[in-house]
Parts: sequence; C-alpha cells; structure tokens
Amino acid sequence: EPTSRDEFYHLTDALNRMLMRIDEQAKQQAAFFTMASHELRTPISNMLTELQIFERDSLDEKTKQLLDNQEQEVKRMKGLVDNFLWMSQIESGNLRVNRSETDLADLVLEVAESFRKQLLAKRQKFKIDFLPMDGQFNIMADKNQIEVIVNNLLSNAIKYGQENSVIGIEVLQKEKTVIEISNITHQAVENPENLKGRFLRDSFHKEGFGLGLWISEVLSEKNNAKLSLHTFDKRFFAKLEFDGL
Repeated sequence: EPTSRDEFYHLTDALNRMLMRIDEQAKQQAAFFTMASHELRTPISNMLTELQIFERDSLDEKTKQLLDNQEQEVKRMKGLVDNFLWMSQIESGNLRVNRSETDLADLVLEVAESFRKQLLAKRQKFKIDFLPMDGQFNIMADKNQIEVIVNNLLSNAIKYGQENSVIGIEVLQKEKTVIEISNITHQAVENPENLKGRFLRDSFHKEGFGLGLWISEVLSEKNNAKLSLHTFDKRFFAKLEFDGL
C-alpha cells in the first residue's frame, strides 16, 4: 500500500478489499460444493444399493429395462457427486496421497468387472491383455486414486465407443508399467489432449461436465504417472504410464 493517502492509496485499498471478497466467495463456494456433495452421497448410494439388490427374475422385460435405466441414471448421479468431491479436495489443497504397493493387474480386473451392465447395454466387450503374461505389475501409488482414473477412462471408452465394438485394455511392463485403453469412436476426435482441461469438451463429447479427465490428469500427476490421450483415425487411445516402485 502507498504511504501517502492520495488517489493511489484509495485505489489500492479498494482493490485489496475486492480481492478479499473474491477470495472469501471462492472459499464459500468450495465449502458449499463439499457440503452439498457429502449430503447427496449417502441417499444416492442407498438408492443405488436398493436398485442393485432388487430381485428382478419375476419381472417382465419392460419393468426390468426400466429398473436398469434407473440404475444407470443413479450411477451417473453418483459419479457426478464424486467428481465434485474430488474437485473440492483438489482446489482446496486438501488432496492427500496415501501410497502403497498396488497390483495394477488386479485393480484393472476389478474395475472392468464393475462395467458388466454398461457393456451389455451397448453390446460391447473388453479385451484385456497382460504383457508379459507372467509380469509383476506392481506400482507404488494411492490405490483409491488409481481406481478413480481407470474407472473414468473405461467409462469414457464405453460411453463414446461404438456399439458392437471391442474395447482394448493392455497392461504392459516395459521400461515403465503402462495401461493403454483404446476404443473406436463414431468420429475422429480433434485435439484429444484438450479434453483434460477442466469443464472442457469437444463437440463430440457432449455428455458429462468435463471433469473426469481433468481429475484423472491431476491424480495421475500426484501419483507420479503421466496420462496422455491421442487418436489414430477413429480409434481413441488413453495411456497411463507409471514410474517404477
């Protein structure tokens, strides 16, 4: 602040007060997102559990389809709430990384299994390869955060992949441990790396809020990994490379 109380002093004082208000509003907004997300998480999780355990064998096909559609919508809501929680942790600087030795092969199989219904709905399949077959795919990372990344990448591959197509998942052990996921899209994706920006989507990726890949990028960096996106013709590739143990 200027020492003399002239017009520059008053201008500086006004700017400082404005910045303080902006900072306070940003903190209040972050707190609201966190509180609202936590409040929504429990009822949404309860709804999803009830839909998943509902006995459907005695129901007609129309009712079964209705319940399946509702389950997918609730899963979408849960994913959005989870993304808001991750966003609030990242922006507040409260994101913690609890590293432990994690078997990447087991994690990929577990996450892939959770997408059985989504694959069935679009008549898609996963083709999972481990190279070498007897490889040790252990990484030192936060298992929960890596699970979020893999879940986001597989979800996108299904959502934007063609029906009746095969989604490739390769877990490789080279100089680094790598996951590569590929799918055939309906049209070529321009500037795929731009999709990692927060709230950014291209004209093809109209669903969602553009948070999944941004969160995945941040979590990758926190876990000493690199997420890269590229395309070849209509095939979309997402690669996640981990540094050694």
